[in-house]
Amino acid sequence: MTGHEKHIAVPNTTVTVKESQQPKAPSVMRNKPEDNKNGELTMTRQTMSIFAILALGWAAVLLPPLEANAQSLSDYTAYPEFLSSTSDNVPPNILILLDNSQTMNSKAHQSAFDPNKTYVGLFDGTDCYKVGANLVFVPDPDATQTKPCTAAYPWDGNLLNWATMRRIDIVKWALVGGKCSSSRKSTPPFHECAGAYLEGQGQSESMFGSNLNFTQSISNADAQGRVPSPPAGTVYFHVIGTDSSLYGKFCLSGLLGKPANSSSCTAHGGTVHEIRVQPPANPADDGGIVQAIGKKGRFGLMEYNDPAFTGPSDGGRVIDHVDWKLNGDLGTLIDHIETAIPQAQGAQMAESLYEAARYYAQIPPAYDVNDYKDDDINFEPYWFSVNWTSPAQYVPCCKAFVLLLTDGEPTQDQNIPVALRDYAHAVHGAHC
Repeated sequence: MTGHEKHIAVPNTTVTVKESQQPKAPSVMRNKPEDNKNGELTMTRQTMSIFAILALGWAAVLLPPLEANAQSLSDYTAYPEFLSSTSDNVPPNILILLDNSQTMNSKAHQSAFDPNKTYVGLFDGTDCYKVGANLVFVPDPDATQTKPCTAAYPWDGNLLNWATMRRIDIVKWALVGGKCSSSRKSTPPFHECAGAYLEGQGQSESMFGSNLNFTQSISNADAQGRVPSPPAGTVYFHVIGTDSSLYGKFCLSGLLGKPANSSSCTAHGGTVHEIRVQPPANPADDGGIVQAIGKKGRFGLMEYNDPAFTGPSDGGRVIDHVDWKLNGDLGTLIDHIETAIPQAQGAQMAESLYEAARYYAQIPPAYDVNDYKDDDINFEPYWFSVNWTSPAQYVPCCKAFVLLLTDGEPTQDQNIPVALRDYAHAVHGAHC
């Protein structure tokens, strides 16, 4: 405050009067007798205005406020008609880039089993299981059960996640809750795997490429209370994808050698078990990122190209254009995620991200004309159909994202503009 200002505190406001602007005391003058024969006091219009201003000012100081007049941002903000309140209500575009390279067949959990860690996957790591009807692993319904597991429910879900999950299983579990053995429900609650079971990769599809077989092992001591009647010595979990008799299954054995097929497993004293899991009883727990976001986002799906299946060997292909045929219904997208097969020979991570950027920009594909459509308004990511707003229109303020799910091992990934190959050099520093 300067030396020429005075502040007067008033509830919910402050009155500042500058001395240079303070009105002088109103002048009262007696008219000359010849002008006012009755000798009455008269005031000019200006003087009367000053009195009125002062009266209103002191009333504001002395009288309590009738109601609080707090300012609100909404008083100064306007929105496009198709929005209800803020720009955050515009559902963003989310293009899922799903790594479908052959390394995604590899085991998800690489390190040795640690009973003090919780491993994610189709099984509930805190629960114990038994093998029920249709060879499905069924969790113990007793919420008070504790580890180690008992004879009634002898399988430890945490150990089964560690021993049997492939990388692609974890991605599907994170995105949609895992692969359901049948189509998820299309009625409320939507996308629930009701009346079916969750299954490991290979249960319903063929296996391709490399990294199809792996083995996990634990000591007999660690197996106690985690598997029924563990073999003496080292206990082996063989997950085999090179023979159809073991697709989506595992062989529990006391032998290190990988079985060639299910008969080979049992012939050497092993037991074959399906990777089938009863879904969560609570529908709210039966799902992943996609169901959790729901219609708050506009999803699309992209995978790597592969010459053996899609023609070109570079870049990626948009399987589901952002909310094109989905129209807010996630069933088609979920089905495509669940049925994804890790079969691509390369992992063109940079090329696919470059193609995704071009897709959002709606400029022609860099690698193959079939990677996505760029000449049809119904396929454009910023075109909102009547399923989102009426009338249908472009929404350029819509935010756009690429959600990349990968094991982080790019290969055959050099065909991008030279200027982009080392674009982040100033940030990451020296190359490895």
